[in-house]
Amino acid sequence: MRPPWRPATTAGAYYGLDVAALGTGPGAKTEVLVAGYEGSMRFMGPFSRRGTYGEAVENRDTASVGSVALGDFDYAGLPDEVALTVRLSGLSGGEVYVDSVYGGAQQMGNGLIAATGDVNGDGYADLVVGDPDEPDNPGADGALGGRVLLWYGSAHGIARDAKPVQLTQNTPGVPDASEKQDNFGGAVAVADLNRDGLADIVVGAPLEDTGKRNAGQVTVIPGRRTGALGRGAYAFTQDTAGIPGAGEAEDSFGTTVAVGDINKDGKPELFISAAEEDNATGAVWVLPGGTDGPTAKGSSMITAPSVGFPQKDSTLLGGNGLLGVI
Repeated sequence: MRPPWRPATTAGAYYGLDVAALGTGPGAKTEVLVAGYEGSMRFMGPFSRRGTYGEAVENRDTASVGSVALGDFDYAGLPDEVALTVRLSGLSGGEVYVDSVYGGAQQMGNGLIAATGDVNGDGYADLVVGDPDEPDNPGADGALGGRVLLWYGSAHGIARDAKPVQLTQNTPGVPDASEKQDNFGGAVAVADLNRDGLADIVVGAPLEDTGKRNAGQVTVIPGRRTGALGRGAYAFTQDTAGIPGAGEAEDSFGTTVAVGDINKDGKPELFISAAEEDNATGAVWVLPGGTDGPTAKGSSMITAPSVGFPQKDSTLLGGNGLLGVI
């Protein structure tokens, strides 16, 4: 019998390149989606502690999948699948596919990494895609310094011809300014950081110059029920008061970002990695959850030696994110 979680056939080239999980209910309403260069694998519940699952379905109709996400975009009670291809010629980033793959990619917008959450609080999950590349076709795709694209969910899901909202560092209210090779959108996460019922967008710009070349920056764009996004956005760097360490050239703070309530106080923590910290040893910062969102005060830094990894080049604690391709 094949061990659990291995690809059923040939989806296994770079199998596990990205993973997404979502539970909207019991049984088949809980799903795990796994990316691979030959396609993606969908595992549906019920899941057991022994590693068994209800059904596995391979999708090879969308090949070269680099990023996956799951979200209930039409509030139908079932996970909808998102697959982003690796970078394609003639595009900034790769193509974005939302159920179903047979209908083709989104006609407006592309990128390299995806996350989901209810940004406007209407009950429908929304799709956020990071597109950190410089424009391949200026005026047609991409944005100077990188961008984030947001497709809002609806009773009809996300239409293929839906126009996404574009967010950059030149968006009013967003800190800093768009500059070439910032790679804004090189990492994304979507979660309700301040518990106001609206998911916030966390954006890594790992090659942002903050007085030092490619030191990196992370920006939080609060969700809003109405009006344009951007107002109230704020940013963290290694030079933010309260964050351990100091920004140095080529650290790439914001290589990856994640959110989770690890101390069960109801206030989610923000996790930020810098893959190139200390000659690519890497490091991860934990920013405590606060009343109004994550705060630098009381934040901690996890180094490789502190968790038993060697202090040496290419340990890459926290992962390499998209640094290998941007």
